[in-house]
Amino acid sequence: MSSSTADSGDRGIPPATAFQKQVEDLVVSKLNNFEVPVGFTRVVSPEFLFGFCYPAQWRFTKLPQFSIYGVAQDTPNSKGFTRNCTVTIGKLPDENFSITDFFDYVIKGVLYSAQNGVLVSQEDFLFLNCPARKLRVDFNPPPSIGTLQGVTVTSYSIHVVDVKGKKYLGIGFTCSKEDFDSSRELFDTIANTFRI
Repeated sequence: MSSSTADSGDRGIPPATAFQKQVEDLVVSKLNNFEVPVGFTRVVSPEFLFGFCYPAQWRFTKLPQFSIYGVAQDTPNSKGFTRNCTVTIGKLPDENFSITDFFDYVIKGVLYSAQNGVLVSQEDFLFLNCPARKLRVDFNPPPSIGTLQGVTVTSYSIHVVDVKGKKYLGIGFTCSKEDFDSSRELFDTIANTFRI
C-alpha cells in the first residue's frame, strides 16, 4: 500500500497525483529491500529520500516543520496516553564534525526536552550501515499537560548519522513506562522498516 493511499480519503488529505506516485515509486526503487510487513502501511519521503512503515491501525500525520517530518500515533490506552513514533530529519554540519560530539549534543537535547528525564540506557551501533546511537529516557510530563499527571513516560529513540546522504535521522518512540516492555518489539519492528 502506498503512502498516497494511507494519506487519502478518511483522513481528509487529497489523493496523491499520478506524478507524485511516480516520484514515490522511484524513491522506493532506490531504497534497498524496502518491504512493507503485513499489517503495516508505508510512508515514502521524496524530499529526503527515506521510507518507513507503521502499523496500519495507527494514524500518520505529516508535519510542516522541517525538523519533524511526521508522527504516527496509536489509539489511546486506558489512561488516555498514546504510543507514537516521531520521525525527525535534518542536515548534518557541512564538514569537520565529530560524530561522537554530535551524538552527545543530541542526548543533551533529548534530556532538555524531557526536563526531568533520566537517561536509562544508551548504545552506539550501526543502523543501515550508518553510525547510530540508541537512547532510553524515562521522565514525568510537567503538570501543565494535565491528563498525563502521574504517568511516567518512556522515550526510546534511535539517532542516525547518514554521512553519505549528509542527513541526520531521528526515530523516536514514546509510550507510558508501564507499556514499554510490551511495546519494545513493535518499536523495533517499525525501526527495522526504515530505509535511507
